[in-house]
Amino acid sequence: MRLCEQSTSDLLNNMQDEASEIIDRSQNDFRERLVKNRIDKINVREVALARDIQHAVDGLNDKINEARELFKETGKIT
Repeated sequence: MRLCEQSTSDLLNNMQDEASEIIDRSQNDFRERLVKNRIDKINVREVALARDIQHAVDGLNDKINEARELFKETGKIT
């Protein structure tokens, strides 16, 4: 159907439908970007937390190794 054969009402309805689809796509794209950004931020926080935990574990392992060496040398842990 050609545009000139459509009523004004039909043209407006078609324009409104098209505009609604464009808005829906834009909103979905925006939501996807928000979710992705949020996931990226969570991942950054998780990585930072994992790094801090690893540093703490490394520190504890160092203390345990020092205590083992001291025990080997002296037979006691002070």
